[in-house]
Amino acid sequence: DTFFGEKVKEGDTIKIGVLEPQTGNDSSAGELEIRGIELAKSLQPEVLGKPVELLYADTQSSIYVAETAVQHLIEKKPAAVLGSYGEAVSLTASQLLGEAKIPAITITATNPLITVNNDYYFRMSFSDGSQGRALADYTVEKLQLKKAGVLRVKGEDASNEMVNQFSSRLHRLTDDEESVSVTVEIPKETKDRSPYIEKLRKSGVEAVFMPVSVSLGEKIISEADQAGLHSVTFLVPKDWHSEQMIKLQNEHPRMKIAVASDFNAVSAEGGQPEDDTAEEPSSDDAAAANGNSSGDTVTGGVSSEQAISSETDESADEKAEASVSAFYKSFAEAYEKKYGSKEIPEPTALAFDAYMLAVQSIEKAGRIDSEAVQKALLATRGFRGVSGEISFNESGEPKKTINIDIVQNGRFVTVFTVA
Repeated sequence: DTFFGEKVKEGDTIKIGVLEPQTGNDSSAGELEIRGIELAKSLQPEVLGKPVELLYADTQSSIYVAETAVQHLIEKKPAAVLGSYGEAVSLTASQLLGEAKIPAITITATNPLITVNNDYYFRMSFSDGSQGRALADYTVEKLQLKKAGVLRVKGEDASNEMVNQFSSRLHRLTDDEESVSVTVEIPKETKDRSPYIEKLRKSGVEAVFMPVSVSLGEKIISEADQAGLHSVTFLVPKDWHSEQMIKLQNEHPRMKIAVASDFNAVSAEGGQPEDDTAEEPSSDDAAAANGNSSGDTVTGGVSSEQAISSETDESADEKAEASVSAFYKSFAEAYEKKYGSKEIPEPTALAFDAYMLAVQSIEKAGRIDSEAVQKALLATRGFRGVSGEISFNESGEPKKTINIDIVQNGRFVTVFTVA
C-alpha cells in the first residue's frame, strides 16, 4: 500500500503499471510522463471490454526504492508496465521485469542497454547515438557546414555515445577526419566558463554539438550571447525539448539553438494538421488512430497489407490520416484544458503513445498473457501516434523519424527530419 492506491477486485480490470518518480528530485520529470498516461486513459479507458486500472509505483527518484517498487508491481501481475523516467531506474526495472517476463515500455530513457538481452522491454524514444547522427545530418544537409565543434562536460560518460556518433557521422558525410575541428571540455565544477567559450569563438566554427544539461546550457548560452557568438548554431539533445528551452530562446533571441526531437512539433512549412470539421473521436477511433501492429486490422486500424497503391486503399489511408489528425486534436485540446498550455511537452506525448500502444497490444493479444502481449508489441509496424509513427525492431528499439526543432514565435517548429 506504500506504492498503490485503493485495491480493485481481482479480474474486474486490466492492470497497467505506472513506474515513475512521484517524489524526489526527478518527480517533475515523472509528472510529465504521468500526464500523458492519464490523458490517454481518459480517452481510451477500456480494453477487452474491461476498464483499465493504473497501478502507480513511486520510485522516489532512487534506484534502491525503484527495485522495491518494481517488485511490488510484479506481485500485482500487470498486463504491461509503463516507465520509468531515468536511465538507471529503467535499467534496474529492465532486469527485474525481464526475469518476470512482464512487457514494459520505457518512455524517455535512451540507454540502449535497457532493451539489450531483454525481449520484454521496449523503448518509445530513439537512442543517444541516433540523435547524435541526426544532428550531424542537420549540420551538413541543412546548415551546409563541413566543420563543427563539440562542447561537453569533462568526464561525463553519459554523453560519450552521442558525441562518438555525431563525430563519426560528420566525418563520413564530409569525408573529412578533421570535420570536428575543436573539442572543448568544461570541468564539472568550474564556475568560470569564459575561457572555454572564448576557445569556441576563436575556432570559428558555426555549429557546436553541446550534449549538456539544460541547466548548464542556460549559463553557456547566456555567456555565449554576451561573447557575441551569434553566428553559431548550438546543437542540443532532446532533453532540451521543453518550456525551459523556449524561455531560454526568448531571453536570448539572437542565439541559435536546434534540438533533436521525436515529437511531431509544428512544421515550419505549414503546421500540425488540423481538421476543424472532424468529429470528436470515439474510443474506437482512438484505437484506429494508432493503427498498425503486425499487419492486422486492430479495432478499425489500417493494416500494412492494406496499404497498396489503389484508389480504394488511398481512400483508406486518407481516412486513417484524418483519424490521426482528429485524435491529435482531441489530445491537444485535452492537454490545454487540463494544464492550460498549447505547448505539449515531448515526454507527455511519448507517454500518451506508450499507453495507447500498450492498450492496442493487449487488444491484439486478446487476453492477459505476457507472452502474447509481448509478441503483439514486437510486431508493431507503423504505429500512428501523436508523437509520430513508430515501429519496433527485433530488439524492442524504435524505428522512427527524428525531427530537428527550433523555437519560433514562442513555440517549437520542425525544420529538418531524418527518417
